[in-house]
Amino acid sequence: MKNIIEQNKLKIKTRNQEFSHKFTEVYSKLYFIVKNVTNFPIGNFIVEAEFYELCDRESNRSTANTGKTLNSGGTGASTIFENKKSIFINRKIQVEKESSFVDLLNHKEKKYFKIDEFEFKKFLIDERELKINNTSGTSLFKMKINFFKENGDLLGSFSKNFIVLLLMNIEKVADILHDDICINLSTRLESDEDNTDYRIELEFFLRFDISSRLSILENILKILGNVIDMNALYHNNLYEIYSYFPELQESINDILNESNGKNTNCQSCECNIL
Repeated sequence: MKNIIEQNKLKIKTRNQEFSHKFTEVYSKLYFIVKNVTNFPIGNFIVEAEFYELCDRESNRSTANTGKTLNSGGTGASTIFENKKSIFINRKIQVEKESSFVDLLNHKEKKYFKIDEFEFKKFLIDERELKINNTSGTSLFKMKINFFKENGDLLGSFSKNFIVLLLMNIEKVADILHDDICINLSTRLESDEDNTDYRIELEFFLRFDISSRLSILENILKILGNVIDMNALYHNNLYEIYSYFPELQESINDILNESNGKNTNCQSCECNIL
């Protein structure tokens, strides 16, 4: 995958080099549709989407609300702000039967269960010498989807960092033959209520501008590079242990894979090997 992304990055740059001066004028877009809900209690529910974005000023776009300042690794000039935009679906979800499956996608009024497009753009943290975890390479940092009861109480929420959503669908993100990306996601809502199993299915639609796609791929390359480096370090250390104790290789593998089924006095397997 790392090799594929490196090749596709070069293809994008070569193919669109003459348009590089237009990168900053174009925004990527994301919207999603609530396809269905399951096990919701009887009643009507309102859906709110919260998009959290990183930017250089507390309100660098008319859509952004004032947010918080994130930690900076440099001077005040490098300060990054986190802003939030909230969007509501303009129709309530109606549940008429207890513990039922409610299909929203096949309604004639499908468009009512769609969250309007959210725009985002290239935003590279490394250029500012900042260390902020889980960034995507774009201004979109994370999203949260809230389901409210009619009385205003929160039924449950779903939240995901944008980079995690992209990594979960890395093959589609790396495929530069298609400008549009469709992502299906089924998940359980996080809720303060005990013994609940509220479930939703969402369909995300993404269209990247060239600059954002390049920065996303560059960001994913760094993540994959770190994973590969750590994996290599782990296995190099393991092979070194094998070289000293070849007769214990099978036992070592059993401990690491916890296939022996024995409980140790502590929770760390490595101490047994050492």
